[in-house]
Amino acid sequence: MTQNGRWSGWLSVGGQRVDVADGWTGTRDRSWGIRPVGASEPQPPPGGNFAQFFWLWTPCNFADRSLFFHSNDDAAGAPWNRRAVIVTDKGTENHFDDAGFAVTWQPGTRRIASLSADLGGERRLALTPNGPVFAMSGLGYTHPIWGHGLDHGPDLAVAHDALGAEERGWANPLAMHIQALVTADLSDGGTVHRGTGVLEQLFVGPHAPTGLAGLMDPVS
Repeated sequence: MTQNGRWSGWLSVGGQRVDVADGWTGTRDRSWGIRPVGASEPQPPPGGNFAQFFWLWTPCNFADRSLFFHSNDDAAGAPWNRRAVIVTDKGTENHFDDAGFAVTWQPGTRRIASLSADLGGERRLALTPNGPVFAMSGLGYTHPIWGHGLDHGPDLAVAHDALGAEERGWANPLAMHIQALVTADLSDGGTVHRGTGVLEQLFVGPHAPTGLAGLMDPVS
């Protein structure tokens, strides 16, 4: 379940308090279901179980509406899990089944420099990363020690990672799966709505339409 909304109150991280005034927007994401349990598949790619995976997830907030767009594609670029929806604060919903997208890459990486999506019905989305990235390994994804479902013994075990700017670079396995803050521009007919969103990205293996090749080859 992904839930966009308006928030107020305060946040405290690392002993620093940040007050959140009325009008702040944010996204809650809650996943249910079985996570990987125990040690992962021991066979490495290309014979293993993680030879190709393409994932985009883009919750965005605007002044009076929210947008979600996500896509899982196979190596040829065919989507097997793609959806887009715009929901206004009045509850009006528009769903799009045939959204398409294009990306440009940060040279020498597998990080997106910009994304444009044609949602259909004269609605288009443009996303531009504008700040530091969050490594999803902090939530267990692809983490070699703190991955989902790993046994740490009978006692409570707690830890955290703090990655510097260089450590958040695309080549670090701990920063292979990221979320990046983005500026979001939603064109709807003759109106452009500007907001803020998150661009989650995880790319392993080839993806023909965007030029990805090999297992983790960067885009030149």
